[in-house]
Amino acid sequence: MSNNTQGLNEGWEFHYDDESDWLNATVPGCVHLDLLNHELIPDPYFGLNEQKLQWISKKNWNYRLNFTLEKELQHKKNKRLCFYGIDTYATVYLNGKKIISANNMFHPWEVDVTDIIVPGSNELNVKLRSPINEILPYLESMNYKLPAENDQAAGTSPYTRKAPYHYGWDWGPCFVTSGIWQEVELFGWNSWFIKNIFIRQEKCDKDRADLTLEVNIESKNNKSGKIIIFEMDLLLRRFNQKNDSNEIDEGRKKMLDKLRNLRK
Repeated sequence: MSNNTQGLNEGWEFHYDDESDWLNATVPGCVHLDLLNHELIPDPYFGLNEQKLQWISKKNWNYRLNFTLEKELQHKKNKRLCFYGIDTYATVYLNGKKIISANNMFHPWEVDVTDIIVPGSNELNVKLRSPINEILPYLESMNYKLPAENDQAAGTSPYTRKAPYHYGWDWGPCFVTSGIWQEVELFGWNSWFIKNIFIRQEKCDKDRADLTLEVNIESKNNKSGKIIIFEMDLLLRRFNQKNDSNEIDEGRKKMLDKLRNLRK
């Protein structure tokens, strides 16, 4: 298997509601930090500035990125795009086509873009909706409210999968922010790739631990393969022991050097 990845964290721009110019944005990050970096808002933690900046959470914000697909990825048969964290309500478009509808800050969003992405210039658009305005119509239709003593943003926090401290607390201010708060990555493969790995502890005592490794593989080919698993610290100890007793051959020395380089 030959995988390739392309990070998409550089070159983002942002503005709000088509009412302002596009400005450079930092990803991972959030709209409050972007505004602060451009000196468009005062220090949020100074004096009564917290109250003056509540307008930010009531706006819709747009982020965009123009990028070119790297040559290594152009030849891959399958291509997927992953946002590891979007905060929070957002619609994502790639080259004008809707690919993601996000509603959970803690959820990674992954989508197949093989048939959408092009070898030349591509454009990603992330349209973020106000997390407060998104919930207010829902609250108005209810005859009860869920408790949230910390909430200083109209009691909307219990209905949104978003960090509760954004809504204020006795120890912190209320900044209900939005943004792309985790990395963005494009990756491609030809035959198969490992989607995720889970280690389950079956039994453990002072002498032994029994573990089960679950590997979720996506493949479009009907082929068999082999997965080799090694524990780096254990290998290094064994190689060092043999090296100390002058029983290590040249091949193992080369492997030891590679493992040491991986740890740097």
